[in-house]
Amino acid sequence: MASLVDSSTKKKYLVTGANCGIGNALVKQLLQPPHSVLVFLAAKHFEDARDAVDEIIAEVRTICTLVAPLLAGHSAWLFSFL
Repeated sequence: MASLVDSSTKKKYLVTGANCGIGNALVKQLLQPPHSVLVFLAAKHFEDARDAVDEIIAEVRTICTLVAPLLAGHSAWLFSFL
């Protein structure tokens, strides 16, 4: 069985605009148990992304990590859910 750290066997999804609407709903759906996926949430504004991440963590009960700013100047943010 693969550990949480070993993501090599998991399907990977990058969801853009995931801080609201369809993107947010898609992230929540992908993370429904039992999930064996690695989901990356991308959003333009850090505050909006952080609010969405907090909401998703509370609803889905998963782990999330800030990966990095996506673009120079920090105009897009990437979070990953395990």
